[in-house]
Amino acid sequence: RGLAPPDTDLSGTRISLVEPPFILPHNFIDYPLFMNLGLLHNAALLERLGAEVSVFDAVFSAEKLSFLRGTETDWLGLSVAELVDRTKSKKADVLVVHASFFANPRYLERTSLPELVEGLKAAHPGVPVVLADMFLGGLNYFPYEPGPVQEALGLAGVIRGETDALLPESLHSILSGSTEPVMGLGDNASGHFPRILDDYPDPAFHLLSMDRYFDLMAEAQRQNLVPEYHEGERILPYMSSRGCPYACVFCTQQILDLAWRGYSGDRLCSAMDHLKGAYGAERILFLDDLMNLDGPRFKMFAKHMADIGLPWDAVNGFRADRLNSEVL
Repeated sequence: RGLAPPDTDLSGTRISLVEPPFILPHNFIDYPLFMNLGLLHNAALLERLGAEVSVFDAVFSAEKLSFLRGTETDWLGLSVAELVDRTKSKKADVLVVHASFFANPRYLERTSLPELVEGLKAAHPGVPVVLADMFLGGLNYFPYEPGPVQEALGLAGVIRGETDALLPESLHSILSGSTEPVMGLGDNASGHFPRILDDYPDPAFHLLSMDRYFDLMAEAQRQNLVPEYHEGERILPYMSSRGCPYACVFCTQQILDLAWRGYSGDRLCSAMDHLKGAYGAERILFLDDLMNLDGPRFKMFAKHMADIGLPWDAVNGFRADRLNSEVL
């Protein structure tokens, strides 16, 4: 099951991807600083298809870390007004807002999404606004009904689940004059998800200012926004695989029920070389639901990371029954 990368021609299409500010509970789980990884994966594919892609990130487009502590919740990122103002620097044919665990359409009233969408529409009259999950796995996911969300926010489309294989054609349909909201779902039942990860591009970190990214990431570590990591390292998130064959009761992976798919060992090792060489990454945090399902691949990867001296962690852990003394 699954899909090959789409070949939709997006040449010259101006697409702005927007990562909202987050409203965080005081005792949150997951990694809000890594939520944009899915956005950057989708951005890379849109670029490959010829689109002119811009990224506006409430956290990483700021000059300094914006983190406001409140009595019940905290605000991470630029204000909505500041973020919207930054989007004005680029003309867009379509605006895509990222929905995630900390900007969850299931609980619109607890998010910045209504204010953000309203602000984007006012700043970009006539430009369609789309909501897309751009989910990869590894972080919590809660389902929601797209119809009420689309109606409440007046969206041109709502694309849920893993959207890499769906988003290009969805945007093309909207820009071609679709008279109905475009809805899509990338899950196991639909089969609309990336099949072979090696066929899809690496995340488009280059669309961010990476020196600023690492400065902000270091400050976030000092403020305990990257749980368990406090040293101010040049950390990058990554997914070496997606999906999982198991159905553990504590894990939201089973909602989309996506099969395990991993980069080949060669592709994964090459990507690690690039992250270290191009960006000076000092530690990679893998968000995989199950990184070590494929024993030979995992062994090749672990040896390569030791050989190049690049520290790493799998924040969601491993299957102990798939580890061995040689890899350890």
